[in-house]
Amino acid sequence: INAEYGTQRFVVLRMSDLSAAASSAASSAAPVEEKSAAAAAADVPLSAAPAAAADAAPATANDGVPETMLAARLHAPIDGSIREFTRGDLAQKLKLDRVPVPKPRAGQVLIKVAMSALLPMNMSELKAAYGKTTKDHEKGAVQCGSEGCGTVVGSGGGVLTWGLMGKRVAFFRYNAAWAEYACVGADQVMTLPSSVPFKSACAAFANPFTVLAFGEIAAAAKAKAIVHTAGASTLGIMLIKYMAKKGNKVIAVVRRDEQVVKCKEAGAAEALNSTSATFFEDLRAACEKHNAKVAFDAVAGELSGTVLAAMPDGSTMHVYGGLSEDRPVISTRDLIFKRKTVTGFWLKDYAASKYKVGLLQWSLSVPAHLTGVFASPVSKTFRLEQLHDAVLAYSKDMSSGKIVLVCDKALTLEEADDEAKK
Repeated sequence: INAEYGTQRFVVLRMSDLSAAASSAASSAAPVEEKSAAAAAADVPLSAAPAAAADAAPATANDGVPETMLAARLHAPIDGSIREFTRGDLAQKLKLDRVPVPKPRAGQVLIKVAMSALLPMNMSELKAAYGKTTKDHEKGAVQCGSEGCGTVVGSGGGVLTWGLMGKRVAFFRYNAAWAEYACVGADQVMTLPSSVPFKSACAAFANPFTVLAFGEIAAAAKAKAIVHTAGASTLGIMLIKYMAKKGNKVIAVVRRDEQVVKCKEAGAAEALNSTSATFFEDLRAACEKHNAKVAFDAVAGELSGTVLAAMPDGSTMHVYGGLSEDRPVISTRDLIFKRKTVTGFWLKDYAASKYKVGLLQWSLSVPAHLTGVFASPVSKTFRLEQLHDAVLAYSKDMSSGKIVLVCDKALTLEEADDEAKK
């Protein structure tokens, strides 16, 4: 364990101890309070000026946690392409509401969110185009954001929550992160080393876990080389570095010449510009040279078919994104006569298929590498009250780095930058 994960603290208990502890926690746990009418959500106007969204200080509970908080909520899906989001649409449909601070139940912790990140999946969520159901908004406003980090300030009890109070953690939970507080299952947080700043940890799950999953899929297929579209994305650079450490090769597919340089510097075996006149021939030669029979596609559209056609017979493409906002266009000839296959990949389903110990291994191994292999460069930083500015900035450029939201009013943008430098 030490060789793989470094020095960690592990607790071993007898089952009788766990049973007694669970009974004690259950008897002492406070009942979940009903939401009062006074805590009904009220819209808060968004503005580039933080003061514009600051209302009267909310009432504070006995434990120091306020009764209400600001949370970003989607009141209706935003129409059109992600790149065509407008300030008018955002003003009507994406609002900062004052809502009750959630109460943690057994096995959950309450986190005071310091920072959260904007991810490509969040842009699709704003269009109600992500996940297995796209009609959640019909039941009412839906809270937004999925990844963030902060400090544990409350617990609902339970074995998994032991030792988390006061700890700096990263967390993942759908429809929770763009807010001042988040209630999260204790198995959906990872404790952060003191050397990792919040700014490096607010996107610690989706991208690193996806990279680890791709590594496992490639290993299961005995693939020593893979093809990856959106090769210069944050995830793409992580994948190049991670696979290189494992002794494997990545053929990165990008859209601009400067991205070719970026991927080569990160360690890509090949980096090819999909807009080049010789792209198909170059990709086919690269796949033959490195025997690349596994591809991971984040773009979809016509590029999916072009990449699959360039790969050897018997190849498999895993589609995990739709940055082009078009459906994959695949040749039936490749599917029927060349034994090529196309399948989907969703991290949520893949993680659910793993044993808990496998997810624990991921959670233990990722934090130490958040400033290394799994580092996510920050493009811009905004306050939570500047959410519309943040979404517009990210919708226009999702490849230059992550957008960070500072959700803790006590933390200034300058302090956030200083904390990251430290």
